[in-house]
Amino acid sequence: MKDLLLDKKIRERYILGIVNGSLNWQWLIDYIEREFKFKNWKDWYDFKRILRIPEPIDIFYQVIKNEKIDIDSLHFSNKYIKQMWYIACFCNNEISWKEVSEQISDDSLKLILLDRYITQLFNKDNNVSFDFYWNFFINTNLFQVYSFEAIQRNQVIIKRYLNTIKLCHIGELKKFLL
Repeated sequence: MKDLLLDKKIRERYILGIVNGSLNWQWLIDYIEREFKFKNWKDWYDFKRILRIPEPIDIFYQVIKNEKIDIDSLHFSNKYIKQMWYIACFCNNEISWKEVSEQISDDSLKLILLDRYITQLFNKDNNVSFDFYWNFFINTNLFQVYSFEAIQRNQVIIKRYLNTIKLCHIGELKKFLL
Protein backbone atom coordinates (compact mmCIF):
# COMPACT_ATOMS: atom_id res chain seq x y z
CA MET A 1 0.00 0.00 0.00
CA LYS A 2 1.10 3.53 -0.66
CA ASP A 3 2.64 5.31 2.32
CA LEU A 4 0.62 8.43 1.52
CA LEU A 5 -2.58 6.40 1.72
CA LEU A 6 -1.92 4.66 5.04
CA ASP A 7 -4.25 7.00 6.94
CA LYS A 8 -7.68 5.35 6.84
CA LYS A 9 -9.63 8.58 6.31
CA ILE A 10 -7.38 9.69 3.46
CA ARG A 11 -7.46 6.25 1.83
CA GLU A 12 -11.28 6.08 2.06
CA ARG A 13 -11.69 9.58 0.64
CA TYR A 14 -9.29 8.73 -2.20
CA ILE A 15 -11.05 5.45 -3.04
CA LEU A 16 -14.50 7.02 -2.87
CA GLY A 17 -13.29 9.86 -5.10
CA ILE A 18 -12.04 7.34 -7.68
CA VAL A 19 -15.23 5.24 -7.50
CA ASN A 20 -17.56 8.23 -7.65
CA GLY A 21 -15.63 10.00 -10.40
CA SER A 22 -14.89 13.06 -8.30
CA LEU A 23 -13.61 16.14 -10.05
CA ASN A 24 -12.55 17.78 -6.79
CA TRP A 25 -9.01 16.63 -6.05
CA GLN A 26 -7.58 19.82 -4.55
CA TRP A 27 -7.74 18.23 -1.10
CA LEU A 28 -5.44 15.43 -2.35
CA ILE A 29 -2.97 17.90 -3.87
CA ASP A 30 -2.89 19.85 -0.60
CA TYR A 31 -2.44 16.67 1.44
CA ILE A 32 0.41 15.36 -0.75
CA GLU A 33 2.15 18.74 -0.75
CA ARG A 34 2.04 18.67 3.06
CA GLU A 35 3.04 15.05 3.58
CA PHE A 36 5.34 14.02 0.72
CA LYS A 37 9.04 14.81 0.95
CA PHE A 38 10.52 14.74 -2.53
CA LYS A 39 14.12 13.59 -2.87
CA ASN A 40 15.50 15.20 -6.01
CA TRP A 41 18.70 13.36 -6.77
CA LYS A 42 21.79 15.24 -7.87
CA ASP A 43 23.86 12.22 -8.90
CA TRP A 44 23.07 9.50 -11.45
CA TYR A 45 24.62 6.79 -9.27
CA ASP A 46 22.36 7.66 -6.32
CA PHE A 47 19.29 7.78 -8.57
CA LYS A 48 20.22 4.46 -10.18
CA ARG A 49 20.22 2.70 -6.81
CA ILE A 50 16.55 3.57 -6.27
CA LEU A 51 14.99 3.44 -9.78
CA ARG A 52 11.38 3.92 -8.81
CA ILE A 53 8.78 6.54 -9.39
CA PRO A 54 7.72 8.90 -6.61
CA GLU A 55 4.49 7.81 -4.99
CA PRO A 56 2.44 10.89 -6.02
CA ILE A 57 2.85 10.02 -9.70
CA ASP A 58 1.18 6.65 -9.14
CA ILE A 59 -1.60 8.21 -7.06
CA PHE A 60 -2.20 10.95 -9.63
CA TYR A 61 -2.11 8.36 -12.41
CA GLN A 62 -5.09 6.57 -10.87
CA VAL A 63 -7.03 9.82 -10.43
CA ILE A 64 -6.41 10.96 -14.01
CA LYS A 65 -7.09 7.47 -15.38
CA ASN A 66 -10.66 7.69 -14.09
CA GLU A 67 -11.47 11.33 -14.76
CA LYS A 68 -10.14 14.01 -17.06
CA ILE A 69 -9.20 16.84 -14.72
CA ASP A 70 -8.21 20.26 -15.97
CA ILE A 71 -4.91 21.22 -14.35
CA ASP A 72 -6.02 24.86 -14.40
CA SER A 73 -8.67 23.95 -11.83
CA LEU A 74 -5.94 22.83 -9.40
CA HIS A 75 -3.56 24.91 -7.32
CA PHE A 76 -0.05 23.63 -6.72
CA SER A 77 2.27 25.38 -4.29
CA ASN A 78 5.03 22.78 -4.74
CA LYS A 79 6.63 22.75 -8.18
CA TYR A 80 7.76 19.13 -7.84
CA ILE A 81 4.26 17.90 -7.09
CA LYS A 82 2.95 19.84 -10.08
CA GLN A 83 5.59 18.28 -12.30
CA MET A 84 4.55 14.85 -11.00
CA TRP A 85 0.97 15.65 -12.00
CA TYR A 86 2.15 16.42 -15.53
CA ILE A 87 4.04 13.12 -15.69
CA ALA A 88 0.88 11.29 -14.57
CA CYS A 89 -1.04 13.09 -17.33
CA PHE A 90 1.55 11.91 -19.86
CA CYS A 91 1.34 8.35 -18.54
CA ASN A 92 -2.41 8.51 -19.21
CA ASN A 93 -1.89 9.95 -22.71
CA GLU A 94 -3.64 13.14 -21.66
CA ILE A 95 -0.78 15.32 -22.88
CA SER A 96 1.90 14.88 -25.53
CA TRP A 97 5.62 14.34 -25.14
CA LYS A 98 6.23 17.89 -26.35
CA GLU A 99 3.84 19.35 -23.77
CA VAL A 100 5.14 17.35 -20.82
CA SER A 101 8.83 17.71 -21.66
CA GLU A 102 8.43 21.50 -21.53
CA GLN A 103 6.88 21.33 -18.04
CA ILE A 104 9.51 19.24 -16.24
CA SER A 105 12.52 21.10 -14.86
CA ASP A 106 13.82 18.81 -12.11
CA ASP A 107 16.54 16.46 -13.36
CA SER A 108 15.31 13.46 -11.34
CA LEU A 109 11.81 13.89 -12.74
CA LYS A 110 13.27 14.32 -16.23
CA LEU A 111 14.84 10.87 -15.90
CA ILE A 112 11.52 9.40 -14.79
CA LEU A 113 9.77 11.06 -17.71
CA LEU A 114 12.45 9.90 -20.14
CA ASP A 115 12.06 6.33 -18.93
CA ARG A 116 8.29 6.56 -19.45
CA TYR A 117 8.75 7.95 -22.97
CA ILE A 118 11.19 5.22 -23.93
CA THR A 119 8.92 2.62 -22.33
CA GLN A 120 5.98 3.79 -24.45
CA LEU A 121 8.06 3.44 -27.61
CA PHE A 122 9.33 0.05 -26.46
CA ASN A 123 5.81 -1.19 -25.66
CA LYS A 124 4.64 -0.44 -29.21
CA ASP A 125 7.45 -2.39 -30.82
CA ASN A 126 7.26 -5.39 -28.54
CA ASN A 127 3.55 -5.74 -27.80
CA VAL A 128 4.11 -5.38 -24.05
CA SER A 129 2.58 -3.01 -21.53
CA PHE A 130 5.14 -1.85 -19.02
CA ASP A 131 4.47 1.40 -17.17
CA PHE A 132 8.11 2.10 -16.41
CA TYR A 133 10.86 -0.20 -17.59
CA TRP A 134 14.06 0.74 -15.80
CA ASN A 135 16.07 -1.96 -17.54
CA PHE A 136 16.86 0.55 -20.32
CA PHE A 137 19.04 2.32 -17.81
CA ILE A 138 20.86 -0.71 -16.40
CA ASN A 139 20.81 -3.65 -18.84
CA THR A 140 23.06 -3.56 -21.90
CA ASN A 141 21.83 -6.62 -23.77
CA LEU A 142 18.09 -5.95 -24.14
CA PHE A 143 18.57 -5.49 -27.89
CA GLN A 144 19.27 -9.23 -28.12
CA VAL A 145 15.73 -10.00 -26.98
CA TYR A 146 13.59 -7.01 -27.93
CA SER A 147 12.97 -4.70 -30.87
CA PHE A 148 14.19 -1.13 -30.51
CA GLU A 149 12.96 0.26 -33.84
CA ALA A 150 10.72 3.00 -32.39
CA ILE A 151 13.42 4.01 -29.94
CA GLN A 152 15.95 4.22 -32.77
CA ARG A 153 13.53 6.29 -34.88
CA ASN A 154 13.18 8.72 -31.97
CA GLN A 155 16.85 8.71 -31.02
CA VAL A 156 17.33 12.41 -31.81
CA ILE A 157 14.50 13.37 -29.43
CA ILE A 158 15.88 11.08 -26.74
CA LYS A 159 19.44 12.43 -27.10
CA ARG A 160 18.25 16.02 -27.08
CA TYR A 161 16.22 15.48 -23.92
CA LEU A 162 18.97 13.49 -22.24
CA ASN A 163 21.30 16.44 -22.85
CA THR A 164 19.02 18.67 -20.76
CA ILE A 165 19.60 16.50 -17.67
CA LYS A 166 22.44 17.84 -15.55
CA LEU A 167 22.94 15.20 -12.84
CA CYS A 168 26.49 14.38 -11.79
CA HIS A 169 27.77 11.32 -13.67
CA ILE A 170 24.91 11.48 -16.22
CA GLY A 171 27.55 10.85 -18.86
CA GLU A 172 27.60 7.23 -17.69
CA LEU A 173 23.91 6.87 -18.52
CA LYS A 174 24.39 8.63 -21.87
CA LYS A 175 27.13 6.19 -22.88
CA PHE A 176 25.12 3.24 -21.65
CA LEU A 177 21.76 4.24 -23.14
CA LEU A 178 22.94 5.48 -26.51
